[in-house]
Amino acid sequence: MGDEAERICTCTDYDVLILDRDLPVMTGNEVCCRLNERTDPPRILMLTAAGNIRDKVYGLEQLGTDDYLFR
Repeated sequence: MGDEAERICTCTDYDVLILDRDLPVMTGNEVCCRLNERTDPPRILMLTAAGNIRDKVYGLEQLGTDDYLFR
């Protein structure tokens, strides 16, 4: 769950995270935004089933992901 992922990331410093965009409770997008507000955020790879290029561009430009992986 997204809220759990965010909580864990506040307790442990990770170099890289792989987030699923469709997490329950708090989406991967929300987790990504909150983590990028930190002073030294981890690199984030976003995993998604969404196949449209607009989602990829949004993730890279607006959310600050370092890569956007489609499954």
